[in-house]
Amino acid sequence: MALNLMVADPDGAWLSAAKKFFEEKMYKVDVADNGKSAQLQIYNNQYFACIVNLSLQRHSGSEVLKFIKNSHKALRVVVILENQEVLTSGEWTVEKLIKMGATEIVVKPFELNHLADVLEGHQTLNDVIASLPRKEGQSSEEEMGVDDSQFTKIKIDEFYSSKAVLFDIYVRLGPNKYIKILHCGDTFSPERIDNYRNKKKVEYLYFHTSDRKKYVQYLNFLGKKFSESEKVSDASKMQLLERVSDKFLEEAFTVGVKPQVVEQGKELAQSVTKMIQKQKDLWKVLRDWQILDPNAYSHSHLVMIYAAGIIFQFEWQSKAMLETSAMAAMFHDIGKMKLPAELRDKNVKDMTSEELELYKKHPEFGAQMLDG
Repeated sequence: MALNLMVADPDGAWLSAAKKFFEEKMYKVDVADNGKSAQLQIYNNQYFACIVNLSLQRHSGSEVLKFIKNSHKALRVVVILENQEVLTSGEWTVEKLIKMGATEIVVKPFELNHLADVLEGHQTLNDVIASLPRKEGQSSEEEMGVDDSQFTKIKIDEFYSSKAVLFDIYVRLGPNKYIKILHCGDTFSPERIDNYRNKKKVEYLYFHTSDRKKYVQYLNFLGKKFSESEKVSDASKMQLLERVSDKFLEEAFTVGVKPQVVEQGKELAQSVTKMIQKQKDLWKVLRDWQILDPNAYSHSHLVMIYAAGIIFQFEWQSKAMLETSAMAAMFHDIGKMKLPAELRDKNVKDMTSEELELYKKHPEFGAQMLDG
């Protein structure tokens, strides 16, 4: 079942192009070129999200926003501004638009792919599952040439899936050469995965980097379930949380600190908080983990876990303190995104004095990135 989307814009040509684009992205799209028509369709239908141009006439964009806020408070609303001057004229500010119910604000000109990324960032796991193409059984395997840079990988032993596969799954045959072994919407096949693991000795599965946030969402869902279950061992809970943070931080380092990425981080911090509160022997698992040689991602994960674990022992701690500290620990190295790639990977001992001075600024860069 496709997600329902309303797009309201006075530009008929742009509206037509947007409708075609989003229908190819598997949305069911209704359009309106004036505010009155937009309000009527919102009243009569249920939408995943609405895209509303503030410059609508015959009921202005601000009137449509007011209507949505009064009658459909849960509806996600992306507000389009015709140009940056709208925000500098004094009539509108970002804060005012958000207060009126805008979930996101985008300013023309922009690519439709950017708008698609904004919408996808607000999809819940239930939204993702609801929009899956409906299939029975499994599709045939398909060999193809795709650039390696488009993929992210995960160890085959660490891959989790829902009953319906959330995105296409590949095995790498060689440079820029892959075989798609599971298609989006297929019934998950442990047998097929086991065949590649045991008989063909495959170590990694691959999926498009653009699907990584879906995987993070699913792992977060599992993390919540695991943290609430007494049947799952402490070690298993820790392993799952490490995998969530691994892919979460890959996403943050790749696409930047977007609001939806931060929300996923909050979910992870909440899972950590629940687990620490319930597991009194957590320190033993942490001590076992201490012997590992963590890479950059698991390093941030361990800092987060240790920080929350230490703070939990103090009398003055609170849920807000734990979650805030976990988030701070999660992002303590995020400023390294602003460093040249060759400097991020370089050992501090091998840096020149100039490189070291620049490297030392990464906390300052992180503070600037996260400001506000």
